[in-house]
Amino acid sequence: MGRVSIGAALAAVVSVAALTAGATPVLAQPGAVAVNVTPNPSVRGQVVKVCAEVSLTEATGTVTFSGAGATGTVALNTSGEACISSTDLQSGTVTAQYNGDSTYDPEAGTATVTVEPTSTTTTVTATPDPSVSGQSVQLCATVTGDALPEDAGPTGTVTFTYSGGSQSATLSAGKACVTDSDLTTGTVKATYDGDGDFAGSSGTTTVTRDQADTTTTVTATPDPSSQGESVEVCATVTATAPGSGTPKGEVNFSGPGGLNEDKLLDGAGQACVTTATLATGTITATYSGDEQFNSSIGTKSLTVDPATTKTTVSATPDPSTAGQPVQVCATVAVEAPASGTPTGTVTFTGAGLTDAVPLSGGEACTTSTSLATGTINAAYNGAPDFAVSSGTTSVTVNEPPSDPNSNPAQSPPSRPRNVTATANASSVTVTWDAPTSGADVTGYTVTASPGPQTCTTTGAKTCVLGAVAGTTYTYTVVAHSDAGDSVPSEPSTAVTPAAPTAPDTPPSTNLTLTTTDGNITTAEPGQQIVFVGTGFAPHSTVLVTIYSTPIELGRVTTDATGAFQTPITLPQQLAAAQHTVVAQGAAPDGSPRAMALTVTVAAAAPVTSPVTAGGGGTLPVTGPPIGLLLLTGLALAVTGAGLLQAGRRAA
Repeated sequence: MGRVSIGAALAAVVSVAALTAGATPVLAQPGAVAVNVTPNPSVRGQVVKVCAEVSLTEATGTVTFSGAGATGTVALNTSGEACISSTDLQSGTVTAQYNGDSTYDPEAGTATVTVEPTSTTTTVTATPDPSVSGQSVQLCATVTGDALPEDAGPTGTVTFTYSGGSQSATLSAGKACVTDSDLTTGTVKATYDGDGDFAGSSGTTTVTRDQADTTTTVTATPDPSSQGESVEVCATVTATAPGSGTPKGEVNFSGPGGLNEDKLLDGAGQACVTTATLATGTITATYSGDEQFNSSIGTKSLTVDPATTKTTVSATPDPSTAGQPVQVCATVAVEAPASGTPTGTVTFTGAGLTDAVPLSGGEACTTSTSLATGTINAAYNGAPDFAVSSGTTSVTVNEPPSDPNSNPAQSPPSRPRNVTATANASSVTVTWDAPTSGADVTGYTVTASPGPQTCTTTGAKTCVLGAVAGTTYTYTVVAHSDAGDSVPSEPSTAVTPAAPTAPDTPPSTNLTLTTTDGNITTAEPGQQIVFVGTGFAPHSTVLVTIYSTPIELGRVTTDATGAFQTPITLPQQLAAAQHTVVAQGAAPDGSPRAMALTVTVAAAAPVTSPVTAGGGGTLPVTGPPIGLLLLTGLALAVTGAGLLQAGRRAA
């Protein structure tokens, strides 16, 4: 039989005695309850095991845990240990209360528990990305615990920092978001501040911010405008959605009239220029862009009307005396709001005046000694930038006072009256009435304007003058007498003579048209012939035509004797047949005059000549013989000299 220890024996004796005495519990020994926490320290949410070890022999019963989030009553196992596990512990003191049994009194033990915050992870997103300048972007941070059950989550705030600003937001279900439209390209950082249970953390993301597109619109005020009027041209540059904000930078204005100017945008995204030199066309405004906004171009069609003008007329002196020089001036001014100095010409008509004068400094003047009482009209003919206008003034022209001591019959005649011009083909017929006072008339001279046509009569009050078709003429008449010449008459009304017309068949005539080679009878297509005609009205138009089917070969103006000499090339398409060349115009008396030459045209036969270059052979030669060409040149030279001498005699 083994030995029993004294303590065991005593315990057995005590136990027996206790049972014998009514089962009085034995006091537990101090420190009999030890508390162990595993792991310790831990992190929030981590599974922690708390155990109480009761070092009392054969102790039974339960242990109650309390404090630091540990709650529960657990029975001792056979080893004298009771344990609980928890994910909700907090830093503090946990107490394990042994509740005693029939043998031992209750006893408690404690342990210090350290629960650190759970580590977190912060992730950041930007939507949309990339974005454009001024576009609203949502920044979001998601904060998660690294060792948490799914139903747990951090609380608190997240601070977003980025180039352009910073913002804070409160977590909700582990997520916090802010919105910003002032972002720039760079890094966004989200910092979670942490709470009692969760440690702080941060995350970043990179955002790309592109330039926003822009739209440039152009206005012009006023539009339409007048030449020289000040016009304000403005360009407004706006961001195109989804971009926003006010663009900055420079706008170049260009357009008709020499517009080329740069202007900075103001705080409202607008730039303006003012100019008075615009012309009708398209204005272009080019925005050059900046760091945040792309360039753009806008256009505006502009209408600039010719400036309205006003023409005023003056005559100095007025009244005047017949034959006295009178200066007539027209002043052309631009009416507001337009500006500028008109250019172009002014045409003066009326009261015996017909003249076109160019403007100089906005004024045109002419001097006349042949004015008559009446109304002068000054018509400004306009220019690309200036509208037409006209003005009038009335003038009074008195006859020279008679000398009471003189013999009226010995005074020059008064001016001829009622000069009338009638246009014909290649001629003009002028008629007039005799002077009403002064010496007896010995004759009249009619002068054309433009000249050089003149006509002199000894008494008749009608005259026919040769005229160039298509030219506009006026005519004045001077009366001659032994006492002197009259003042020129008032000019006739303006007339424009027509050219002769070719009838369908050659006109009947016994007058022969000649050439510098005489009365030729044959010719070839393409041949040049110098035709000579005489007996026409001086300085008049002659039409040269070839028949059978009339083909106009040319028009020529006669010289001071009514003759002409002109080279004519026969058409290449002439058929081989007999043809008639006819010169038609006006005789000196204004009646029709025609001269004709009949020639037989044969098919042109090529003329060959040796070819000395290229190894021999011949080449066809077309056109008139060289001898004829030399003869023609000589005839033209002689004719020119004769016309020059005649002109000098006429002068």
